[in-house]
Amino acid sequence: MSRWICVLALSGAFAAEAPNRAAVESFRAGMAKSVESLERALAKPNAQPSIRDLPNGALAKLVLGQDPAGAERLLRMTFEQQLPDGTVPWQIGRPEIKDPNAIEFTMQGVGPILKGYGGKISEEFKAWLKPHVVLAFTAMRNHKVPVSYTNIFLMKTVNMVLNGEAVGDAQAAAEGYQQLDAWIEYTRQNGIHEFSSPTYYCTDLNTLVTALRYMDRAEGREKVRHILDYYWTDIGANFFEGRRRMAGPHSRDYDFLTGHGGIEFFLAAAGWRERPYTDKPDLEKIYLLLNDWPGGYQPSSAMRALAAIPQRTVVQVWGEKPDNVRTHFVTPEFSIGSTNSDYNPQDKLLSMEFASEADIPAVTVVPDPFDAPWGKARMNDRSGHSKPWHAPLHVTSAQAEGAVLALLDIEPSSSRAQTTFSTSVILPAVADVVRLDGRKVSLAQPGKFTVETDSVIGLRLGNAALAIKVIHSSGFVAGYKPRIALQSDHEGLKFGAARLTVYQYEGEVTTFKDKHCPLALLIVAGKATSDAELEQLMRRVKDAKIEDSTTGSTWRIAVQAGEAKLEASRDMAKSQTISRRVNGTEPARALFTINGKDYSQTLIGK
Repeated sequence: MSRWICVLALSGAFAAEAPNRAAVESFRAGMAKSVESLERALAKPNAQPSIRDLPNGALAKLVLGQDPAGAERLLRMTFEQQLPDGTVPWQIGRPEIKDPNAIEFTMQGVGPILKGYGGKISEEFKAWLKPHVVLAFTAMRNHKVPVSYTNIFLMKTVNMVLNGEAVGDAQAAAEGYQQLDAWIEYTRQNGIHEFSSPTYYCTDLNTLVTALRYMDRAEGREKVRHILDYYWTDIGANFFEGRRRMAGPHSRDYDFLTGHGGIEFFLAAAGWRERPYTDKPDLEKIYLLLNDWPGGYQPSSAMRALAAIPQRTVVQVWGEKPDNVRTHFVTPEFSIGSTNSDYNPQDKLLSMEFASEADIPAVTVVPDPFDAPWGKARMNDRSGHSKPWHAPLHVTSAQAEGAVLALLDIEPSSSRAQTTFSTSVILPAVADVVRLDGRKVSLAQPGKFTVETDSVIGLRLGNAALAIKVIHSSGFVAGYKPRIALQSDHEGLKFGAARLTVYQYEGEVTTFKDKHCPLALLIVAGKATSDAELEQLMRRVKDAKIEDSTTGSTWRIAVQAGEAKLEASRDMAKSQTISRRVNGTEPARALFTINGKDYSQTLIGK
């Protein structure tokens, strides 16, 4: 038996729980509506469907027991778009979108169709389809996907296996199994690189549950089952009962405010939450129904129990760099987390959430040139996709339970020309109490309050409180002096959001050339059931002893806030972390620990 296999699984500690039948059946009904929507869209003149919707729609038709001829029609429409090099466009009629991942997303549904529903497809059509599948292997081989690109690497891996086995291409299948081993080996050393993403953990689970059902090799299925154990242990560790979702920092999060994503469909199916954020699943979510079979994967009660640990610190590595470390502190009243380095323009590197039945925004940090940090202003990425965007934070953080010191080296030059550039700390506008120094203020209606350089902002919501202080800020462009404001506006209030904003530039339209704009925050969260406890937390931040120095290109800040001593330093010239210390000690680079207990070795081995 492979040395990486989960010891707990062997002992029976990971006995699976039953799925939430009501949630699965509700999802099935929603998927049927999504198929109907696709058919209506295709019936319109000059339809421009996303290519991946076609094979996913074909798979959905078969899973839902609909006419196989309709599935064949959608697959034929798909591969009529295939180019001589095996690639496919991302979207019909949108040549400006050039995304090489299109071939992986397209082939994701084909293997399950051939392996699970091949008996419903005509022999004539399968003969027509086979050379297209073989040509797709060429495109996937030519698409060099780094193992760190978690969702696409796993998808490519399973595509090679399932499609290779389906059409009798032993070499393609063997390449896929080799890639599976490569991912396991990388993850043993570096953790899940695309960490804690509400969107892409769903994509990963789509791929893995499909592999578990359809891989021919028993050893491959065994490996996939234990990869699923690892994912769900990660999910359990970072699951915040106060919001019924994964909390903490996220690598890629398209919902800047509330952090909803496709993972909620799996959470609902597992019974970890009542329902996902929407009743209208997109067609890519069809793979959840492939998991609905007697041997389908279900997380265990042991994984769910991790979320019930009343107070826990989760430390995880998410990459090869020394500073690719994530910390997440979870209590019944709140969760707060931080990480280092950057992921991409949709990352959420600092995050705090209050326990609440309402769908309120998380506390997070968004630098942007639009003076609209809600994630609704979009920019095209290099593939031509329009996505929510923020400027890089280039963060170095040190965290001790609920206290976080964050050094941000904001990069204005990454943005387009505008009249403003600012960095906002998003806040829930529905807080029970908001204090700016010694006075109560309201964020529930439009308003703006001037924040001084030594001000402390405090919020209490339910039984948790948060205190924030901007401990370093500098402007750019002709020596602009930053302006700090605590504010609510009509646009943000539509989403229940207010903000603490540091304006680092205001003036005429300008092209930002500065690559470095330092900003440092001290954020402390704690349990608070009264205004007096909120004031105590604010006093802890107000009275914190701060050392702030720059020597050459090295920027260092040390903070003593109550019992927590936090220290961080960055090399501004190289844009990298030098050190992070908590109570005088550099934190260990733990691959995956919960309250100091190592969970990585029991799951994926040494």
